[in-house]
Amino acid sequence: MIPKEISAEAENALRKIAELTILTSPSAVEVRQIVIACASLMEAYTDIANATLIDGSEVSRSTLGMALLEEARSDLSRSWDRRLFWFETVAGMQLKGSHSTQAAMILVDLRNSLAHGTGGLSAYQREARDGGRRLVKDLSSVLGVDIGNGGELILSPETARQAILICRDFVLTLDNHFVGAVRPRVNP
Repeated sequence: MIPKEISAEAENALRKIAELTILTSPSAVEVRQIVIACASLMEAYTDIANATLIDGSEVSRSTLGMALLEEARSDLSRSWDRRLFWFETVAGMQLKGSHSTQAAMILVDLRNSLAHGTGGLSAYQREARDGGRRLVKDLSSVLGVDIGNGGELILSPETARQAILICRDFVLTLDNHFVGAVRPRVNP
């Protein structure tokens, strides 16, 4: 169910997330696709929200401000740390420590493993201070991902269900902060 008091952008994201729930017993390939789609939807919605922040800011009303914003625009989507930094800096939105953001970052880490790893953690993730042990624990507890004997990630239908729930929760949490901080509710 889609809540009434959300932005049009969040509603669009939630409708796309809902389409992913059609598969009741997804195959391993479909689970992988759902994980990637959920992480991509979160990223796209976050980038739309950041762009709206910039376009609606007072700074964008001057030539100097527009020049500075154009310089900063590429930084807005460079990494998740930068996205969250700009939300905090520009709109005062404290998202980084929230439960939904932490779960979302674990989902992004799984997407990165799938996209950049060879069936397991990426080289970058394995080179973390703890050799990726914390990430492995988080992937298991948050997304139900198991690790095979060879280090490969083993996804299950539960992984897909959790990815969908995490994506939905993150979009709603961000939209609640964003709509409250930046503009009036779209669908009162």
